[in-house]
Amino acid sequence: MSETWFLFAFLAAFSWATSDLINKIGMSKGENEYNALMSRFLWAIPLIALFYLSKSDLKIPNLNAFLYITIVILGDIAASLLYMKALKMGEISVVAPLTSFAPVFMVLSSIIVLHEPPSLIPLAGIILVCLGSYILGIEDLRQGFTKPIKNILKSKAGIFTIAAAFIFSIDTSIAKISLRYTDVYSFSLWYTVTFTLTFIVLSKALKKPLDPKGIIFKKKTLLIGILFGIGTVSFMKAIESTNISYVSSVGKLNLIISVIYGKIFFNEKHFKNRLLGTIIIIIGVALVTYGSNKT
Repeated sequence: MSETWFLFAFLAAFSWATSDLINKIGMSKGENEYNALMSRFLWAIPLIALFYLSKSDLKIPNLNAFLYITIVILGDIAASLLYMKALKMGEISVVAPLTSFAPVFMVLSSIIVLHEPPSLIPLAGIILVCLGSYILGIEDLRQGFTKPIKNILKSKAGIFTIAAAFIFSIDTSIAKISLRYTDVYSFSLWYTVTFTLTFIVLSKALKKPLDPKGIIFKKKTLLIGILFGIGTVSFMKAIESTNISYVSSVGKLNLIISVIYGKIFFNEKHFKNRLLGTIIIIIGVALVTYGSNKT
């Protein structure tokens, strides 16, 4: 199996982590989270459209493709709202470690929906990635390894986070199925366009303020959109080539990137405590990559 899937998965992780950084800087200065989310999709559209138009062998999405795209969008909106609700209701130190279960859900989704079980060595790597991601999300290991798990039973935030990760895993499987009827660039373009239109309608219905000038005319939102567009196309290229659970595991490298950004730009604490989680993630990703190339 070609290693190019790893390069695309890593590029997606890096691009999304960097766009998150810029979004976080903006929101720390009072930017509306709805504008932050919209800037990702709105400015991703022109870039993805250029990718789309540069390809001569594109498939025109048929009814089946549009059906799957619609399902993915509805699921992603629901999952995004659940996750944002979790962040609003609970402490990030409680919510963040629970996202480490995403690769586990990807394994289950890959087996049940796609009938693509991971092989043994990558599966061991996935388990290590989940463990490392979980440790990385604990601000202080002295607080107890099981504290985030116990907090699931104490608040809705943990339950919402787990639900969001589960929905995203199903959406990823459906997105891969859609590639049987279309291609990466067509899916990415119609996904971003339809998500943007749906989000605008939803924001109007919920009476949430959107600032078009703040989204369109700021240089940072252009950069956010470009990074998000690159991440979206790269992620789709990766899952097109290999098991979605492998891609999800490599995607957890964005946690390491985010930790580094947090130290550099926000001087976040507990950096040394996260070294163990970082090492475990790197070992896990190495096993996933090595094992996938043996199948």
